[in-house]
Amino acid sequence: MQIIVLSDNHGRSSVVERIVDAHPGCDTYLHLGDSQGGMDHIQELYPNKTFYCVRGNCDGSCDYPDELELTFQGHHLLAVHGHQQGVKYSLSALLAEGRRRGADICLFGHTHQPCQQYQDGIYLLNPGSCARPAQGRPTYGVLDIRRDQGVLFSLAEV
Repeated sequence: MQIIVLSDNHGRSSVVERIVDAHPGCDTYLHLGDSQGGMDHIQELYPNKTFYCVRGNCDGSCDYPDELELTFQGHHLLAVHGHQQGVKYSLSALLAEGRRRGADICLFGHTHQPCQQYQDGIYLLNPGSCARPAQGRPTYGVLDIRRDQGVLFSLAEV
């Protein structure tokens, strides 16, 4: 199963449209916050796709939850924006929360920098920012999950 993971487009819904259009065979998308309302428009444009979204620190009073727990192909995912876990300074709080919830994949945004780590049996993955990267080019992630197999997370440039 393939999931497109993106974060921090900060209202630039045209960037998200380009990403969705680049993956016509993918049906599942996970936005890790700071969409600033852009995902409501995206969900209307692509009614046959499934979009999961969490609220970021710039999302104000949107209806997205602060976190999501999802299970795909036997893998338990914890998705957060990351500001509440202090991910700009350390991943230890996120790792502890993932461990507490039994997640084997923790996905986060907020830093605008890609991250791929594996600690204590948990993948810690950040796709970077698809619109406003801290450095380098805008990126998003392609998460390939297979039952009873490992997890492959690759970065793609917008």
